[in-house]
Amino acid sequence: MLNKNFQGWLNENNKKDLIDNFIKSLDDLNETKLVKIDTENLEEGRPLLYFEFIHQIKSFKNLIYFRLYDLGSSLLPLIEKKNYTSSVLICRSLFETILIFMFRILRVSERIENKKWKTLYIEIQNFKFVPTWKDDGDIDWDKVFPHIKRFHINDAIRLFSKVLDSKKAKNVEKSLFNHYSRMSEIVHPNQANRSLYINTRDNLDLETGVNKKRRDNFSVNHADKLVFPIFIHIIELVLIFDKSAGGIVDECLTSLEKYKQDLLNYQDNDFSKDIRDINPIIMEKMDQLKKKNLNTAELVNQLVAASFKDSN
Repeated sequence: MLNKNFQGWLNENNKKDLIDNFIKSLDDLNETKLVKIDTENLEEGRPLLYFEFIHQIKSFKNLIYFRLYDLGSSLLPLIEKKNYTSSVLICRSLFETILIFMFRILRVSERIENKKWKTLYIEIQNFKFVPTWKDDGDIDWDKVFPHIKRFHINDAIRLFSKVLDSKKAKNVEKSLFNHYSRMSEIVHPNQANRSLYINTRDNLDLETGVNKKRRDNFSVNHADKLVFPIFIHIIELVLIFDKSAGGIVDECLTSLEKYKQDLLNYQDNDFSKDIRDINPIIMEKMDQLKKKNLNTAELVNQLVAASFKDSN
């Protein structure tokens, strides 16, 4: 660690091995993340929701691994250069990534355990669709997928707090919100960010009350006590996540396998009805197009055309 101030802080707080453990965790992430995920989609010649759910859960985990490695491997060089605004910005992104992952995967797990197949299907589709498409794109998502949802970090903090320790949920929630707010204040160009760089040392005569000279010393060294606890907290959070994330996903996949027959029964019986509620306009349009004996390419083109927003 080239930042001697931070290394000294780690030593003083009995965290000498933290950086080495973090680097090892990043190396493991880099080796674990996959460039390609292939999942068989057919059983006895037909596509199954079971395989779709497995694929999307694995893909979501791998996506998070890519993001964590991207962010985490950028953090230490920034700390070493004492680029503290950028460092805290990375810390906030790591915090958001971990909390949102836990939020989403806990929602998936709850739906599997309670065999809520319709809401699980909606949740899985929300992995792929971007809520801002509702406003910015040409597709009318209120018609195509009215259940598309925007998730906020506040939702993740509240759910994660309850799961982490239900008896102390309020205290945990308050602590997480305070930590997130502190990072947000620092990275925004306001007073908290100013304090990273400016140490005001005016020459004030205490007897006369006259300020003989105004002086602002610019440095980042006086910000150590503000930012170092943030760095340590986030690095420790990444290490905890590294140990638990794979197991959480494996539990989801194990539960899904356990209830595979229930899911198959759902697909054979209720899914055709539920999909009309999930994608009402598209299913209605498909019923109309089926009568025209279109080939697959023509059918897809017609469905896409029906998805666009009205020009009026």
